Amino acid sequence: MAANNLSELYLTLGDVVSAQKYGTQSVSFADRSGDGFQMESKRTTHADTLYQAGKNKAAEKLFIEAENMQKKRTPDYPYLYSLWGFRFCDLLLSKGKYQEVLERARTTIKIANQHSHLISIALDNLTIGKALMQQALSSPGLPPIWGDRGGYLNQAVDGLREAGTQHNLPWGLLARASLFRHQKDFLKSWADLDEAKEIAEYGQMRLHLTDYHLEAARLIQAQLKESKSKKEFTIIEDGIEKSVSKKEMGKLYKEFVDKAGELIKETGYHRRDEELGLLR
Repeated sequence: MAANNLSELYLTLGDVVSAQKYGTQSVSFADRSGDGFQMESKRTTHADTLYQAGKNKAAEKLFIEAENMQKKRTPDYPYLYSLWGFRFCDLLLSKGKYQEVLERARTTIKIANQHSHLISIALDNLTIGKALMQQALSSPGLPPIWGDRGGYLNQAVDGLREAGTQHNLPWGLLARASLFRHQKDFLKSWADLDEAKEIAEYGQMRLHLTDYHLEAARLIQAQLKESKSKKEFTIIEDGIEKSVSKKEMGKLYKEFVDKAGELIKETGYHRRDEELGLLR
């Protein structure tokens, strides 16, 4: 458990190499303990470090191994759940498997509600909201039908606040900022991004900071595309609305992309390499 905690802490701080090292140790110690629950959960911790490092195949293999072990130990729980299920679903969404993710999260949220487990409910709402957003964007040429995507993501943000897991709150804020961007509600998107940045900077959470810079660049891209003839744009920085010229927006875009690139290199957060390449 100590090795697991160190792995999660290093990942939060943005030291992916150290997170992998302690993740490997946590699996080794768990296997020696013979405790089935520890063997399963520690595999998901290590799998998550591999996923953040961009080692998707190895990560998926370990998630599946953990889930199969769980099925044998507790047949009533067919899917990884709570934080472990959230981690696996995040990887599956990166592969575009939103239908599978919806089935998983809609199953596990029933379990979470039965136990009134706040963090699990919040994470399942976050997963469902992200999957529905991906579904809405999956039909090229057709306008997205948003439905209740915002409802799930609002519940996720509120639930993460209520659960008191400040280090997880940026997940919800960044996802909702992305939704607002797609809905062209740019000020709300900036507000969520600004809060996520404040939390990430205060806690030295460099993976969240990387995600902030990537999403801020995408938001600027969307604002410029939506209003090509505009000369002034509004952003939010440190809680204050600011008017920014088109030229300054272009400069900000480059700064956000460059900073994301620096952070990815420093942290080993290679899961984001493709996104960075697209923005560059």
